[in-house]
Amino acid sequence: MGIQTSLDTIAYSKKPAAITQCLPRGLRDVPRNKPDEVFKACAEKGGVTGTALFAPGFARGNDATVADVMEYTMDLIDEDHVAIGTDFNHNRPRPGPWLLCAKKDKGTCRTLTAEMVKRGWSRSRIKKILGGNWMRLFGTVWG
Repeated sequence: MGIQTSLDTIAYSKKPAAITQCLPRGLRDVPRNKPDEVFKACAEKGGVTGTALFAPGFARGNDATVADVMEYTMDLIDEDHVAIGTDFNHNRPRPGPWLLCAKKDKGTCRTLTAEMVKRGWSRSRIKKILGGNWMRLFGTVWG
């Protein structure tokens, strides 16, 4: 979805929106990433942005971590609006060690959780990122 279409959808929605898998263009200016203004608009309406696990969109490519991107995004829009946004159901190979959480843990993301703990993230923050924010959004929109 294009930038203006994203902004219009969020603006006209009567309920919070979800950006299910995306990365901030503020970290890396590539067409697949969305500008920070889209992330902010989504959060301002109570929505959630799922952090994509797509290394070419990361600031440092395969040398970056998902946690690096999430820290940037949480500084931008707050931890209440950030989550994991995977697309593993497509069964396509992806490069880089950032994918280890899904390959080894089959969706439990122990590797990513360990990185969050190592960075000193609170238990509350980790729970929000690992699904709590999605559950809150689903309850608001569908509840």
